[in-house]
Amino acid sequence: MADETPVRFHVTPERIEEMEFGLLMDVSSESMSNKTAGEFLAFFAVDENGHYLDTAAAMASVRRLKVSQLMTTVEQLAAQMQEASVPNE
Repeated sequence: MADETPVRFHVTPERIEEMEFGLLMDVSSESMSNKTAGEFLAFFAVDENGHYLDTAAAMASVRRLKVSQLMTTVEQLAAQMQEASVPNE
């Protein structure tokens, strides 16, 4: 039976500061690969208590996303990342 645990993400300014520049460049690319999208999502994946998952668990969690959820999820995370990294004035 498939794991039905919801995939959760959490974006904070502190987490963004931990992102490697290489991943940021790959995400910013016009032709972001599926692998890069997965790595981006996994970077912000959390458990039910809001703790960031280790890389293997995060990738396993992200791999459960339905294709129909993928673009919306990436767009939402990118918007949250923008909001968390740009001060509101």
